[in-house]
This record gives sequence, C-alpha cells and structure tokens, in this order.
Amino acid sequence: MNKKIGIVIGRGRLPILLIEECLKQKQNFILFPIKGQADPEILQSYPHLWIDFGKVGKNIRAFKNQKITSLLFAGYVARPRFELFSFDMKGFVWLSRLIFKFFKDDALLSSLIQLIEKEGIPVTGIGDVAPSLLMKAGTRGKIKPALSDLESISVGIDEAKAHGTKDKGQGVLVLGKNILGRESIWGTNRLLRSTAKKYDVKNAILVKTSKPQQDLRIDLPTVGKETIVKLKEFGYKGVSLEAGKGIFLDEKEAITLADKHGIFIYGH
Repeated sequence: MNKKIGIVIGRGRLPILLIEECLKQKQNFILFPIKGQADPEILQSYPHLWIDFGKVGKNIRAFKNQKITSLLFAGYVARPRFELFSFDMKGFVWLSRLIFKFFKDDALLSSLIQLIEKEGIPVTGIGDVAPSLLMKAGTRGKIKPALSDLESISVGIDEAKAHGTKDKGQGVLVLGKNILGRESIWGTNRLLRSTAKKYDVKNAILVKTSKPQQDLRIDLPTVGKETIVKLKEFGYKGVSLEAGKGIFLDEKEAITLADKHGIFIYGH
C-alpha cells in the first residue's frame, strides 16, 4: 500500500518547507489546513481539505475518508479562544479533559494526539518525514561561539529545560551566568524585544530547547531567518538550538544572514 501522509497545517514557514520536502521525496500527501490559521495562498496547487478546530469528530472522519497512513502537524497555531468555537461530541470530550489540565499547551496538543491515535490514525513527527529540517549539532556558519559563550549556553540549557517543565515556553536569554528573560506564550520575538529594552544585550544569547515532558512529534522549538533578523535588529550575539529536537527553517538563508551580521548559530 502506498503511504499517504496527512499534514495538518497552521501558520508560518514550516508548512511550505515541509510541502517542498514531500515533493522532493515524491511523497503522497494531502493538506488539512486549519480554518483561521493556515494561509490560503499556499494551498492552491496542492490537494487540501479545510478542517475546523472544534469539530474533532468531523476532522477524524475526514482523515479516515482520505485513507491517510499517518498524520503530521506542521506550523504555528495561535492559542485558540474556545468561546469562539462550536464543538461536536468528540470536541466536547477533548475539551472536558483539558479543563482538568488547565488548558496548558502540552495538554492541549498531547490530548488531541491521544484522541486521534485511539481512532487508529498514527501521528508522526517532522524528524520522521523531513529530518533535514532539524537542527544539526555544532556551529552552523562561519561565526563560532567563544568558550565563554558555550558556558553561557550550558547555563541557558538548564534554565530553558526548567522553564519548559512549567509549560510556559521553550527559550531563555542568557548573559554570562545570568538569565535576562524567559519565553512566554507570546513567543520569541516578544522576548527579544522586551529584554533589549531593559538590558545591554550585545553579548546575550538566545537558547531554545524542547520541553522535558513534551511529545517530540509536535511543537518543536524553532529558529530561522526571521529569528536572525530579530537578533540583528535588537543587537544580540547569537542563538543556540537543541540539535535533533529543534527545527531550523530556511537554513541556508539564515546562515548567510547571520554570517553577514556576525551572529553565531549553534546546535547544542
């Protein structure tokens, strides 16, 4: 039986890069863009079927009707406002489970995956389908972190992991042995901007890691060209992303831009 991957897509560059990778591999796929999240412009040339966030039962029937062999989640999904959604019965079951988990991001995603897999639909991850999109270990580009930077990164890793256990974010900003800021639900760009207003960040480093408890098939920490643009804009020294467990978007463009501006990119 030919494999057919279903790709649930949200916002950002990852869905586009994943589609390109599937085309290179001649992988059969169908897109399931989320209403109010995915960009309609990227869908025109590819098979797709819109899905509604709250209609979990309807979505599962769509997955089965398309005879997909596995399901993959790609792209950023803005934190939903549940009062704006209408739910079907399976949606209410999912929602009721979340109430007792305080609607934390990990619970939101992992409980949805559990519900889908109980219906006999395997959920896979980016690393299984497009491992080339994952961060590689070591220096990525011409600019190398100094020994003192590597020591700071080690401090940042420990703090990012500790922060991740609280399910509040995947990144921190570190200067020497001091933590200048921690990522919140508002994302990395907000962290970079707000911290640069408070401190001199010319030697500060962004460190991003996966959360210790997270399912590595979804919501991996991500950096890319946009990250480098923001690091340059606010004057940071570099970025370190967990190798094998983080996504590096637009790798060539990001490295070229970082080299141009003297910013290091490192996979720890």
